[in-house]
Amino acid sequence: MATLNTDIEFVELPESGIRGGRARSDLPAGTELIRVPASESIRLSDVRQSEYCRPFSEMSDMAVMSIYLCHLRKLPQSNPHRAYVDMLPVDFDHPVLWPQWHDFQGSPIVELLQRRRDAMREEFNEIRRIRPDLPFELDEYVFNQALVGSRTLLVEEPAFELNLVPYIELLNHAGAGANAKWNFTDGAFCVQLVQPVQAGQEITLNYGDKSNTTLMIDYGFQMPDNSHNTCELKTLTLYNHTGCDAFQRSWTMLREQVRKISPAAYSDVEIERSCLQRVRIEIQICGAERYSTAIEVDRAALRGNLEHRRREALRYLVAEKTLIQEWGVFIDEIETWVASGGTAEEVRTAWERDPDVFHCYSRDFWAGCFD
Repeated sequence: MATLNTDIEFVELPESGIRGGRARSDLPAGTELIRVPASESIRLSDVRQSEYCRPFSEMSDMAVMSIYLCHLRKLPQSNPHRAYVDMLPVDFDHPVLWPQWHDFQGSPIVELLQRRRDAMREEFNEIRRIRPDLPFELDEYVFNQALVGSRTLLVEEPAFELNLVPYIELLNHAGAGANAKWNFTDGAFCVQLVQPVQAGQEITLNYGDKSNTTLMIDYGFQMPDNSHNTCELKTLTLYNHTGCDAFQRSWTMLREQVRKISPAAYSDVEIERSCLQRVRIEIQICGAERYSTAIEVDRAALRGNLEHRRREALRYLVAEKTLIQEWGVFIDEIETWVASGGTAEEVRTAWERDPDVFHCYSRDFWAGCFD
């Protein structure tokens, strides 16, 4: 059976108002907090082989897991996964479940959320076609799929497989700042501290390097200072480029997008200039056509007393607009050098003085554009 360290408790966290794990006492790195045997998880392979889900063999993994969770929640107390089912929330404020998304004010996430919900509706229609007698409705299916999407762990051995695991799913995401990690070893899911924690401190995991859009759609939340955030423009994707190394990755991705849009055989310098021009144009289009409020207005609104959904949507928008704003400033800096006839030596000197001015990925990168 599952083993929980007595020094961890699951409570509603006063800082965020959501449920999570918290240390009861000071704990050193390396402390094991949770151990759940694989037999107590809900494994995709078992679900697909179950009599209940066998008719849905052609449906997606997520759909099958969602169907099974709908089934489990209607079984009597005697079912073997009842303890797990009782841990699940009865109220889950996931954006996919919101009746409308006008608080996102023109962000591309609106279309992505609509697509996700439309896909769920199509899946439910297929479920009804296969088994008209199933005792759950569309809203239940959508609710349970939102739960499954935000809680599954992907185990790579012995095969890639989705799992719903008690207790571990209650630990929240903190990105690179997470103080614990999970792994699958010796037939069990285990959570171990990677940093020492103090009494009262939240125990957190890293769900992976995910943008706010992915976090919102898959998990139902976002991170205000997400170093992996992205923003979709008209044809390009902007990536967070904080620091020189991150900018190198971001600019490389942009260059590849420009190559696909403009497949002509450009020289490297022509591609850099094409990137500058295309990003500038698309940022201007976003500023003029996409959003109904300025970022300063959103930030001011966040200082007020807002309903949860409104606050989450505004935080998401501020992070998205901040990314666009930062790229706009960066493009301005570079174009100023171009317009003023900046020389390669001047660029190199500026880079030595303050590398972050140009977010360069090499000393000679922008210098080559001006030679």
